[in-house]
Amino acid sequence: MAISYKTWQNHLIEFSKTIFDSSIEFKKNPSIGYGADFINGVITLKRYDNNIYISQSVITGNNEAELSSFILKFHYKNSSNLYINIYRWDFFDKLFSTGRIKSGNVFFDKIFVIKSNDKKLALKIFSSNEIQEIFLSNSLMTFNVNTKHDKTEVKIKHMQNKLYSFSEMKKALDNFCFILNLIQ
Repeated sequence: MAISYKTWQNHLIEFSKTIFDSSIEFKKNPSIGYGADFINGVITLKRYDNNIYISQSVITGNNEAELSSFILKFHYKNSSNLYINIYRWDFFDKLFSTGRIKSGNVFFDKIFVIKSNDKKLALKIFSSNEIQEIFLSNSLMTFNVNTKHDKTEVKIKHMQNKLYSFSEMKKALDNFCFILNLIQ
């Protein structure tokens, strides 16, 4: 979806104003081609003694912006080697289905694969009807928790390339915070 760069930029700025204790920054990365720039808009929220980062990137050229995915990230110190991944079930999962965790909801389990080294925590998150509905209604969404060098990253990526409305971004943030409360 192509929109004007200024429309996208103003949209993120206005959304950041609706969130208490947040800041916004636009970072221009090296040009990826003649007349095109890659710009990342990042809203930073102070939460849980760390920051939540909300970001969306655009590729600009001729005063238009091609939007990318909408991402929420959170990092925290954690000495355990935690990982949790959820993604849509595909053909290869039929061949390599080891380690799959089932939520108990037959419909949900037919669509999604949950893998984790902490089954109890994964079930705490994905047995929730509210969380299941979030994933069932957003087919282009991924969720990952990974730990490297005592630092855990929690990430939700909405992969539909569009200008998300304030209500969609707020709902995504609220759901992300709900999951963070379950994890911490």
